[in-house]
Amino acid sequence: MSAKQKAAMQMVLSLIVVCLCVYKLVDKSSLSEEKTLYWGGLLGIAGAWLPSPSESQERQIVAAKSPEEEV
Repeated sequence: MSAKQKAAMQMVLSLIVVCLCVYKLVDKSSLSEEKTLYWGGLLGIAGAWLPSPSESQERQIVAAKSPEEEV
């Protein structure tokens, strides 16, 4: 499986999970105990796609050093 196919599959599955969670959160017949599960699903997907804070700090450090190295 190529990297593009893997990324596409991850996006499709994430979209399916997000749609299901949002639908169940909006659904009036769902119990409040069940809604906790769906909030966890949404936050889990968001956490999987968002970069970690240490990664963004490393990128800032690398970006700050790059112009100096080119000179």
